[in-house]
Amino acid sequence: MGPASGHLYPIAAPVKVAAAGNRQIQSIQALRAVAATSVIFRHIPFAGWGGFGVDIFFVVSGFVMCYVSFLDSRAFLIKRIIRIVPLYWFGTLGVFAVALLSPALLHNTSADWNHLLKSLLFIPYMREDHTIRPVLFLGWTLEYEAFFYVVFALGLACARGKLATGRHKYAYACTALFLALAAALGQTLRPASIALRFYTNPVILEFAFGAIAFLLWNRYRDRIAQTPIVWAIAVALLAYTAFLMFDLKIMDSHGAYLGKIPGFVWRGGLGFLLCISFLSLEGKIRFPKLWLREDTLPEALAVDRRRQLLAVCLSSLCCRTHR
Repeated sequence: MGPASGHLYPIAAPVKVAAAGNRQIQSIQALRAVAATSVIFRHIPFAGWGGFGVDIFFVVSGFVMCYVSFLDSRAFLIKRIIRIVPLYWFGTLGVFAVALLSPALLHNTSADWNHLLKSLLFIPYMREDHTIRPVLFLGWTLEYEAFFYVVFALGLACARGKLATGRHKYAYACTALFLALAAALGQTLRPASIALRFYTNPVILEFAFGAIAFLLWNRYRDRIAQTPIVWAIAVALLAYTAFLMFDLKIMDSHGAYLGKIPGFVWRGGLGFLLCISFLSLEGKIRFPKLWLREDTLPEALAVDRRRQLLAVCLSSLCCRTHR
């Protein structure tokens, strides 16, 4: 979950999940669609569940970044910046323009130039409603994504000599180590800085679960593919049901036991199980075509200018509705 309470909607980076020969990993596309659909339910008044879709996105992102870097790690960070920054800035400036010209439309977003600068530079800050959110209310997940990309690029740089021989696992290990160190320092030092507190939140370790899923899939792909469909679907359903029960607080009676387990462990673990179970279904079942669209929500908002404008409108609406 996020660093502060509130309604959640992840703006995931628009990444292309393509396998060798430009073939999609359809199971990962489908899992992202499931995550996006779950988060949509978070915003439906009579539902109110589905925030765990954010955690699934983070795990999937860890998997995808390992996968795309395994195929081609050249200019990794530059490619990520080109993909996410223009869209994020466009949405941020759009919401700021609304706050500047029609402030009555937004309840908790003011036309504060300092907030705008921090948002554009991915510097978290405390809003008027005491939540840590950028000007683009939905963009806090993208701030975590951007942080992960920087750490991941650092991991690639540290293992640059190993990449030439195809030993990418060293880069992924460095990335996981950096994430663990950041989270450990955050929990130990308890920094007063909002930005440091945000970027050392243990939620960043959920990306590492995706990296682990990739390493297992890349090494034992054939064995994972041999998993019976019934077992794979059963594990996926159990993991998703567990997410749902936690989200609906059905598991509260067991809080004395579950409360001892850090949130990132069971959330990342459940996301890991979903990732592996979906991967084991690759090529075995036919997913709905809508799930396999490369622009499945929220990536759809990055396809063209009309959809980017829709992103701004949706952001403004959420700021007004979920105040």
